[in-house]
Amino acid sequence: MPKTDMKLLRDELAESIGVIRRLSEQLQAADKRNAELEMLLADRDMKYELAAAERDAVAKERDVAVKERDEALAKVKRLEDTLQKVSEGKIEAEKALAYYDNAHAPPRNDTITQREINAEKKAERKKKNPTGRRGRKKGCKNTAISRKAERTVRYTPEKCSECGGKNLRVTGAENDMVYDIPYIPKAVMTNHIAETCTCDDCGAETAADPGMPKKTIFGPNLLRVGVSMWDANGTDQKIADVFSGLFGVDKCAKSTIQHALDAAADRMEPEADRIAAEMVTKEIPVNIDETPFSACGSTGQAWLATDADA
Repeated sequence: MPKTDMKLLRDELAESIGVIRRLSEQLQAADKRNAELEMLLADRDMKYELAAAERDAVAKERDVAVKERDEALAKVKRLEDTLQKVSEGKIEAEKALAYYDNAHAPPRNDTITQREINAEKKAERKKKNPTGRRGRKKGCKNTAISRKAERTVRYTPEKCSECGGKNLRVTGAENDMVYDIPYIPKAVMTNHIAETCTCDDCGAETAADPGMPKKTIFGPNLLRVGVSMWDANGTDQKIADVFSGLFGVDKCAKSTIQHALDAAADRMEPEADRIAAEMVTKEIPVNIDETPFSACGSTGQAWLATDADA
């Protein structure tokens, strides 16, 4: 090989080595900067968690302070009312002072007026029920929980608690009826694949319908639990806590619960419209009940219409 070609190859090799060194230095600098950014992000996350914890603690302290302030304002108002009645001669000052000096007086009943109201209520209860016996009213339907066992479990000692002998015979038993579920299952993330098939005869496509709710990651069973809790005035945070602590749903946020409730509403609205349309066509009278409820901070009304069929 001519010397000129050898020189060109050496120059090209030297240039390539220089490029590799420069790129290696850039990579090292990039790795160092990336590590610094990771440390900054970790520090920011830690500061955010500390700030969030401090914010929650301050919010709790504020709630306690607001509650104590409201109780103090209510106490002042009751004392002012009592002083006004004393000045007008409606009650005796000694009687009012003796009652307020009683440390055992419940806070919500520490007014003379409330005590008189309680006495009237007690007299009225005694008039309606002279014997004082409690129980269901005459004509009331029996709504007690059924005591019929669906299964029976027996527990028998394996050995004597005194001598350790195993020659035992049953001479007695204690029965206890308990309502419970076998176990609390953990929520399982399932991938539902709705396949589309093409007919070889006519060429039409048919897609399977898994029947899962849309716009939410929760299935119908968890939605049923969430809607039941919401119907019982459960907040989004309480529902999220139950889903996380009881069913093992990881990182369940309030916004996730709100999306789930919206999805449940989307599924129930067509059924509610169908029932409403059916009620309109009924010729016989129906019973309609109105119930107030709170949703997203707003007060609404729910109507329940029933007849002999629905």
